[in-house]
Amino acid sequence: MIKINLGSRKQPNYATGESGSKTLLGRVSLSKADFEDIPLRKIILAAIACVLANVLLEDFKQEKINEIDEKIRAGQKKLVLIQKEVEKTKGFEKVQKQLDEDELLIKNKIETIQKLISNRRRTAEMLLSLSETIPEEVWLKGFRSQSGLVQIQGRSRDYNFVSDFMRKLGESSYYQDLSLDATSQLIVNGVQIAEFGLKAKVKE
Repeated sequence: MIKINLGSRKQPNYATGESGSKTLLGRVSLSKADFEDIPLRKIILAAIACVLANVLLEDFKQEKINEIDEKIRAGQKKLVLIQKEVEKTKGFEKVQKQLDEDELLIKNKIETIQKLISNRRRTAEMLLSLSETIPEEVWLKGFRSQSGLVQIQGRSRDYNFVSDFMRKLGESSYYQDLSLDATSQLIVNGVQIAEFGLKAKVKE
């Protein structure tokens, strides 16, 4: 039988932290001199470096925020200028629209005038051609040209002369679809007179 004397075992002193050469603090004996060997200066410098780094980081962030704010303000100013230019453009668009309308109106007037001048010139040419083709036994009472249609009123001694007159008109370069529109017989000073009306289209 093996006997162990527990009373002779040295109990640890928790108040002083000593138990032979070991303690509860890492079971390593630390003295005042050991604390004096810790590099306190390095710890302080490291702490200061951390604080400075944090300050510099905050300064850097603030600087970037200021740059972004400045860009935003510049963008807003540019937007205001663009909006002003757009407002000016809207006013110009109204003026431009009015100018376009005026230009179209003037063009239409010019075209109408040119057409009238052309029609008058063509009418004069038609009358000249009419005077060259009309027989001596036929005389005219009226001539009207409007919207591409021609109406001719006249008298003759006989309808044979009217037929000859119509044939010559049909051969000209100004009339087409010529037809006899109306006929009647008159007695003037005891002489029988044939009255007639012709209609035709103007050749394009």
